[in-house]
Amino acid sequence: MRPENAAMQAYLAEHGIKATPFFIWDGSMKGCWRIYCKRAGEYAPWTPEIWTRLNELGFANHQHESLGQYDGSGGIFQAFVRGHLEFLDGVTAPRGATYYRPQLRLAV
Repeated sequence: MRPENAAMQAYLAEHGIKATPFFIWDGSMKGCWRIYCKRAGEYAPWTPEIWTRLNELGFANHQHESLGQYDGSGGIFQAFVRGHLEFLDGVTAPRGATYYRPQLRLAV
């Protein structure tokens, strides 16, 4: 598991969410995390408790809106979320990845 994914998994577990994260470095969803929970070959259900907890932790959907009922994939716990890019600090992007971390620009 890549270091950014392991750090995110530890963060989620620390806050009571057992899930597997995967940061997307390239493609149309670059800059998002794919977070899912699969147990014994079956995906866990996408429940109000899960999306409320993820919202409380500062995540948003891929359109930068609060997570809700329709952000799970057909009612299963598999969502694309944005937030917590601090887990990318010091991580080298995979070869060929085009994602770059946006820098905060201050008005002068």
